[in-house]
Amino acid sequence: GLHRAGWKVLLSARTGTRADRLAHSFQAEHVPWSERHEVRPDLLVNTTPLGMSGPFQGLSPWKGPLAGVSLVYDLIYNPRETPLLHQATREGVEVVHGLPMFVHQALAQFELWTGRRFPLPQALALLEETLAARGKA
Repeated sequence: GLHRAGWKVLLSARTGTRADRLAHSFQAEHVPWSERHEVRPDLLVNTTPLGMSGPFQGLSPWKGPLAGVSLVYDLIYNPRETPLLHQATREGVEVVHGLPMFVHQALAQFELWTGRRFPLPQALALLEETLAARGKA
């Protein structure tokens, strides 16, 4: 991944012991959750549930400006625009939401279980339609 491509990978998680294990397995540097705002990443990826529909909706893993961040990737797909993505857009930072990853994972699982491929455009359209019908797109 990123480490092999020459990137310095920093990892922060709300649970310190879990973050240590994850950082070690990804050859990343662990940044304590309370200190995450002291680093200036080029790429910020949210893999927490903060911002997800439900009890975490409205929350963001990042407080303060996104100075120096080129891209924010939030793996959350529902809602599509999380507080983090809203902030990034407002500050002129490029954003990627979690829907494409969710669909690609689902398609890989579908093929694994059925031995058949499901067309990506059809899957995206179906999911967009379903989320829109539920008022969550």
